Amino acid sequence: MSVAMQDHYANQKTDVDELIKQHSDLVRKIAWQVHGRTRHTTEIEDVMQIGFTGLVNAAQQYTRKDGATFATYASIKIKGAIIDYLRKSSNLCRTTIQIKKKYNKVVQNLQTKFMRNPTHSEIAADMGMSERELYEWEQAFQANAHESLADVYDQYSIWYASEEDSPEEKLGNEELKELKTALDTKNLVEVADALTDILYVTYGAGHAFGIDLDKCFDEVQRSNMSKLGEDGKPIYNEHGKVMKGPKYFQPDLGKFIK
Repeated sequence: MSVAMQDHYANQKTDVDELIKQHSDLVRKIAWQVHGRTRHTTEIEDVMQIGFTGLVNAAQQYTRKDGATFATYASIKIKGAIIDYLRKSSNLCRTTIQIKKKYNKVVQNLQTKFMRNPTHSEIAADMGMSERELYEWEQAFQANAHESLADVYDQYSIWYASEEDSPEEKLGNEELKELKTALDTKNLVEVADALTDILYVTYGAGHAFGIDLDKCFDEVQRSNMSKLGEDGKPIYNEHGKVMKGPKYFQPDLGKFIK
């Protein structure tokens, strides 16, 4: 091999290593966001490992083209690798799919009948099962999220990627919808579950971005309390709006980002 070719391969290896090093946080971000939706059936460590495999492949295969950054290309490859893994590891069977279809139809019929979202007990009764059995089936339905994610990411080429929000970016919306449904049905157990899901996704995103959310919360809380007056009570203006006290300080969240 000529010296020129040796230099070429050496530079190429350096570029690959540098791309992987610079974009490792991208894997953690995507893995945590996907795991927030599929945590009942996957382990975050497994998702991250598969995601890093996608990143390595992206770094090895990337070719510079106009208008396409490596980060965007790598995102497609990382998501594609994770989706493939989720598809292969999914434990969905024909019975689960049939029960899911029945579940959706029951919910739709009860919504039409009651003109509101049905409660968990109403759904279970209509399906002829206990609430516990229904809960177990709903856990099995979580695996179906793999397929919905896969449908969107079935195009692995950056050149044909959709400009719509990714499934991971829509995860927060999914959790908020679940919370709204729980509030509408006034089921506090489901409210607690939905709020916990939101916290799970939020903390996962914070971890991916290197943000210590616990310390951020404490900082914002101290800032809010600094709005109080010398007597420890809120200060109101003539319109009833809470004013900032003499000791008020803005929260400094930048110090909690790694």
